[in-house]
Amino acid sequence: MSNNGNYKDLGINSPKELFNLETEVYKSKVKIEQSRALIEENRMMILSNYSSAFTGNRRMALSNTEEVYVNRITILDNMVSNSEPEADYIKIQKEKNRLEYTLHKANINTQTLEVSERMAAVNAELVKINRQIMETNKIIVEFNAAQIEANTKLLEGEKISENVSPEEMKKEINSNKLFIIQIQSIIASLSDKVEKVFSKSSANNENLMKNKDEIYTRRNEILENREAIERNKERIEALMQ
Repeated sequence: MSNNGNYKDLGINSPKELFNLETEVYKSKVKIEQSRALIEENRMMILSNYSSAFTGNRRMALSNTEEVYVNRITILDNMVSNSEPEADYIKIQKEKNRLEYTLHKANINTQTLEVSERMAAVNAELVKINRQIMETNKIIVEFNAAQIEANTKLLEGEKISENVSPEEMKKEINSNKLFIIQIQSIIASLSDKVEKVFSKSSANNENLMKNKDEIYTRRNEILENREAIERNKERIEALMQ
């Protein structure tokens, strides 16, 4: 406040205006931190789902595939042909079996490569994001260093108001006005973005939970296939006797 009690002389309409600006900035910060926490939670769930689906379910399913293939070959090998056409037909079925499983593996390779390509693109984007985080940290460190230097000068007895000309005072007042305009602009630009990010993060969280449920359902299906394979093995064993 100036000596005559007029805040406008300092570039501020009222103490309430400054208080409201600070309040809005802190509200944005809290909402952003809330979104960030949810994003981190989602990221950890993504990694968990990825590990469960790719490392867990995928390996179990591929193991089943290999055993089903071996079972098929064993069944065909133990079939008794009573004529040359029957023998030829069994041979054709063996070749068909090999081709069918080879085609299946080729398709799986295609799908796996597509996933790898998308993950490589995601990793490249994460590298850029990490760089942006580092740049933001640099801005914070540099700001803190400048403020520490200003505090040090004050502690050393430097009088900031000594020999200040009217022109310099006006310059500082205009600087305060500019700060207010910049803060108001940032608050306005962040308002919708903060809500959209939080809403998107919440939607992602719901989808991740659904994915997790589906992963467990698929695992049960894999285990059911496993049981069917074991039952077939018992029958194959009897066939070989």
